[in-house]
This record gives sequence, structure tokens and C-alpha cells, in this order.
Amino acid sequence: MKPQVITARLVPILFLFLINYGCSSSSDPAPLGSVDIPITLSGDFSVSAITPNSAATGSGTLILNRETGALSGSISYTGLSTPVSNAHIHTGLAGIAGGTVVTLDFATIPDVSVPAATILTSAQMTALLNADYYINVHTQANPKGELRGQILPANFQVIRTLLNGANVTTPTGSLNTGIGFLTINTATLSVRGNVTNTGLDNANLAHIHGPALAGFDAGVLVDYAKDGGDPALWEIPSTESPVTQTIMDYILTDQTYINVHSVTNGFPGGEIRGQIIVP
Repeated sequence: MKPQVITARLVPILFLFLINYGCSSSSDPAPLGSVDIPITLSGDFSVSAITPNSAATGSGTLILNRETGALSGSISYTGLSTPVSNAHIHTGLAGIAGGTVVTLDFATIPDVSVPAATILTSAQMTALLNADYYINVHTQANPKGELRGQILPANFQVIRTLLNGANVTTPTGSLNTGIGFLTINTATLSVRGNVTNTGLDNANLAHIHGPALAGFDAGVLVDYAKDGGDPALWEIPSTESPVTQTIMDYILTDQTYINVHSVTNGFPGGEIRGQIIVP
């Protein structure tokens, strides 16, 4: 009976050994640290005045290896007005134009792609994973860019808002307009954004208000500050972010709006306004 007892005790040990041996000898999995980032492009997100009504669209995926910095991927497009003249990954928050980070290949129609052996630095990876980069597709008719899409990792989202006088609770009749871009991270409660006004360089205040649906007024939740070099541009200061979970919930349920005030024009309560609507 003794040998049977010894054998019974050895069986589970041998079983565990075989499992461990099998795992260690298996083929290596896909590279660790890789993240896939879906990209959507449209003319609506271009800061060039000639492209917001473009019917062109684009979509694709970037793949970043966070261990090596290797970047790959491609974007397919359709509906461009004229052939592609260039394409890049640029630095810049949604609503802001910035310099080139990576020049993309565009010889294969209808795609633009990241060149082989593209490696990002640690600082560039940080910026990309913080939604500070975007893809811009330039065409012969629209050299400043006809298609644009922010590179948005998980938990990031961009919301585009149009402002005008008709959206104010008591319509102002103002012919001035504005366009706002809000970049949010629902995991960290980060809220960054900007508003570019047309014909309203003399605005004196700008805010995100809430909670209120369209047609109703509410108090200030987040302040904007006027850009020192561009009187048409207002940006959310870093001191305003992150926000509380309550404010983020208001944003995500369409209960906030952007209001630009102008005392000079006789609209201290707001000259142009736009509801922040999550797409």
C-alpha cells in the first residue's frame, strides 16, 4: 500500500510541473504594452475655415507599443474634394493648429499610413496618450487640411459646439459666432478646451455654465481665459481641471453650455451661446 500512497502524492506535483513547463515553452504572445487607438476624421474638426462643411470622412487605427515607442497604422478616407497633397500627425489640442510630429505616407489611395520604423520618443508617447496629437489630411484644394481627427486613447472624448446669438435664452440678434472644442477624460475628470470667436474680439468673459438644458440659464462651472496673443481665442486654464465628478456628469448628460459675454456690445449676460452635446 505504501507505493500507492507515494504515487498519489506525486501525481499533483507532476501535473503542476507539466503545466509550468508547457507555459514556459509556448510561443511568445503579441508584444506587451501595445495599445490600439481608433481614429475618426472629418472636416468639422478642422480649424481651417474652408473645410467645416466638407463631406469627406476618414477612419482607421493607430497602434502604439508603449515599451518601444513603435507606431504603426493607417487611415482610409473617402469624399475628398481633390487628391491628397500631404498628411501628418500634428501636435495640438482639438481646436488648435500645431506643428508636424510625423509625416505620413499617402501614395496608396485611399489611405494614409504611418511610415515603417516610426519610433516616438518618451515625451511624444506621453503627448499622444494625452490626446495632444491629431491627424490632418491636406488636399490640393485645401492645403491647410480638409480632414482632421484627434488621436483619442481610451476614456478621452472631443465635443464640438457651435455658438451663436440665437442660442442665448433671450436671443441677442448678434451676427457674431463661435466654435468650441472640449476634450474630456472621463477617467481623470480632466476638462480642456477652447473657443474661437468670429467678430467678437472684444468679448470680456467666457464660461461653461450648468446644470441647464438648452433654453435655460445656470451658474458658472468652468472659466475660460483669453489668449494673450489672439483676442478671438479663449482657453480653459490648467487651474480649472480636473473638475468634480458632478460637473463631469453634467457634461456627459448634455446639461452644460458655453457662454461668451460682451459688456461692450451690451450683452453682459452672454452674447453667443452653444449647448455642449455629447455626440
